[in-house]
Amino acid sequence: MVAAVLLGIGFAFKVYPAIFVLPLCLYVLTGGPGGRELPAGRRYDPVGATRVALVAVLTAVVINLPFAVAGPEGWRASFTFQGLRRVDITTNSVWFWSMRPFIADETMQSVVSVLSPVTVLLSFALACLLGRRRHLVEGTYPWVPVSAAMLCGFLLLHKVHSPQYTLWLVPMFVLLRVNWGWVAAYFAADLAMGIGIFRWYHAIESGQPSGIYDGFAAQAVVIGVWGRAVLLAALFLVFLRAEVTFTDRRRPPEPAGDVSPRA
Repeated sequence: MVAAVLLGIGFAFKVYPAIFVLPLCLYVLTGGPGGRELPAGRRYDPVGATRVALVAVLTAVVINLPFAVAGPEGWRASFTFQGLRRVDITTNSVWFWSMRPFIADETMQSVVSVLSPVTVLLSFALACLLGRRRHLVEGTYPWVPVSAAMLCGFLLLHKVHSPQYTLWLVPMFVLLRVNWGWVAAYFAADLAMGIGIFRWYHAIESGQPSGIYDGFAAQAVVIGVWGRAVLLAALFLVFLRAEVTFTDRRRPPEPAGDVSPRA
């Protein structure tokens, strides 16, 4: 329940922590560590999973309600802004960079407004399904690895890719055991994007040559956009195989000589 409350609080600051409630519910539904928290004689715990979902929702409502009542227009403003935000040169998503050269802008906006949320939801479903396969092998639903994979799906397929998104991944690099090569590669791609994008904007605004063959700024942006995209797709799978870095005190010690796989 504590985790559900914390995710509800997280939702009050940013919407994306709400997606982690789903794998947490699946973790509780399947009985937690090793399934040992299942009610006697039951294969699943739907009551516990529902309670987790309700606690998370109630926490988010309690925090948001005073602001929604005191200033509904201001409270709604951020949601309205994100809903109306267009896929353009400032969003730097794979949708903009893959579609912009080939289709008209209005057509791209219409297509992405459907494809982006649909593919994001499909990535969530895939992460949960692959987590279920791991649960059948190990006996514990890997809700933290699944949450990390879902985050990768969101970052990759959302219509906007903001610079702050890298900060969202950092806790996952801490909570899960992944090879430092993945971390360094992602930070390198993000650094290329961070430096290149502002130099590219400057070149565009000042009337300087800004094509892909005119200098490193535009090339760094391309490296950043597609480098991050490839790495997010790879990390989706790497996270799903990774072990957590923390210890569940309720989980019994593994037999001597057992070596858990590492991503």
